[in-house]
This record gives sequence, C-alpha cells and structure tokens, in this order.
Amino acid sequence: MKITDIQFGMLRVPLKTPFKTALRTVNMVEDIIVMVHTDTGHIGYGEAPATAVITGDTHGSIVDAIRHYISPRLIGQEIADLNRNTQLIQGAMEKNSSAKAAVEIAICSVAATRRSPPTSRSASTTSTRWSPTRSMRWTAASSR
Repeated sequence: MKITDIQFGMLRVPLKTPFKTALRTVNMVEDIIVMVHTDTGHIGYGEAPATAVITGDTHGSIVDAIRHYISPRLIGQEIADLNRNTQLIQGAMEKNSSAKAAVEIAICSVAATRRSPPTSRSASTTSTRWSPTRSMRWTAASSR
C-alpha cells in the first residue's frame, strides 16, 4: 500500500464556551485536517492546530510545510514502513511540529486500517468516514 496523495482542508468548530488562557481566548477551533490517500483507496486522517502564540505554527505555515516539504518526500512511500516515513517527515524541515504530527497521525491512521477494506468499497451501510455536523464547517483545500 503506497501513499498516492496528501490533501488537507480546514475544520472550523465554534465553542459553546470560550477557552481562555493567559495568552489568548479561543472562540472557535480552527484546525488543518490532513488526509493521506493510498493506492488501495484507504485514507488516513490527521489534525493540526495552528497555535502561533505557543508553537509559532499558523494555518499557512502548516499547509506550506506539508505541501512543499513533507508531501514530496512521502508520495510513493510504503505505508507499512512507519520508521522510514517518520524519518522522512522529521527530516523534511526544522520545527513545524504541528504539520509533522498531523501527517504522522494520518499515516498511522491508514496503517492501522490497512487490513480492512477501504470505506469507499465497503459493503456496509454504515459509514465510518468523517462527516460534518451542523455545528462544524468543513472547507476543502487543494493539495497543489
């Protein structure tokens, strides 16, 4: 099972009660969702929060890190080779921990399901795929 594409989008979830720290107040969770696609139709999901005041990672820096540095190293790699994939991700660039973690999570997610049929080919009537609820807004982003 090889990685064929890495896509991402924005997930926006309003909070009923704001989350407050000494550095900021958060009224809405806005995270980058990473989707790792394979040649067998399996998809793994990861998530990266943009916490500029803590890690320095912004939505733009996360997307750029994945698009320009991490993704080119992973396309064509075997999902099962988790150690190599982790080395490729970590060696792609300095810092950018949120982008790296999201891609690693997505790869581990798809690796854990590699013995199951892909959701798109499943005969089951219940879908295990993520779908937004009324309180969530999903914005797809081009991976290129």
